[in-house]
Amino acid sequence: MGFQTTVRIDQADATIGEVRFGSPMSADPKIINSTSAANNVIARAVQVVAGNDLQVTADLGSAGVFAGIIIHPKSYSLQGTTSGTLESSTTLRNNENIEVLTMGTITVEISTAGNIGDEIFFDFRDGTLMAQAPGGNAPANHARVPGGVITRQNIPAPSGGATTVPAYIKVGVVA
Repeated sequence: MGFQTTVRIDQADATIGEVRFGSPMSADPKIINSTSAANNVIARAVQVVAGNDLQVTADLGSAGVFAGIIIHPKSYSLQGTTSGTLESSTTLRNNENIEVLTMGTITVEISTAGNIGDEIFFDFRDGTLMAQAPGGNAPANHARVPGGVITRQNIPAPSGGATTVPAYIKVGVVA
């Protein structure tokens, strides 16, 4: 291994799904079990499964009880992908123990542009997140993340073939 020859000026300041510890935090342990495990993605919203308050799903298909956002991407065992057993992935298996953020600040991916203070909504079909100016109605197939707002910086729209962009959001009641 050679010596470092390049100094990066722009460094990533967050990992998707990581909690930002500059604010109070509350999280709950859950077991994820979605109709499609492909929707069990770190930093997506999940809802409580009716009749089983320990189980959550990312794809309930209708508005239900918001359970939180999946956090701690470095806590889960590597499962690989169809490309290989050591390939990295942010997708989790069904019936896996997870932790969901109910209050705090987190780095997520959103599918829209957004400004500081915009409200965060989740798609109850797959848990993906989006932003919208405050005061509007929820878009079709979406519900509001309780207390969810963009913080820290305005977010540009996805571009260059990307479908999401990183965003800092607050969830729940955070001082």
